[in-house]
Amino acid sequence: MMTTNSLEYNRKYRAEHRDRINEQHRISQRKHLETHRKGSRKWRQNHPEYQRKHLEKHRKGSVKYRKNNPEKIYAQNIAYKHIPLGSECQFGSCHSNSRLERAHLDYNEPLEVLTFCIKHHHLIDRLYRRFD
Repeated sequence: MMTTNSLEYNRKYRAEHRDRINEQHRISQRKHLETHRKGSRKWRQNHPEYQRKHLEKHRKGSVKYRKNNPEKIYAQNIAYKHIPLGSECQFGSCHSNSRLERAHLDYNEPLEVLTFCIKHHHLIDRLYRRFD
């Protein structure tokens, strides 16, 4: 059993070495990716009822979202059809070119979009939600 001191030490260590720990985790994930995929496939094959239930739940949520947010769906469709995805993240000094997404700051202007990596898109969305 861990003592309070060791728990505090572990929290402090993780906070100070977050980047190193995250990089080691990413390397391990890539190294064992196929093993994880095989395990996931096997689990899904053994639990088909979960998959059916999950898909139905997801479909209902998607229908509800589309019904409650028609202006967002319209703006996203217009941007997808008419505006090519940028080549890099436009957030400060990020310049990442992987996992890019279009982002609307105002859904009433469907052709005004910015390109962000997924990390910064979520950050921008949280900031805008806070001020709405």
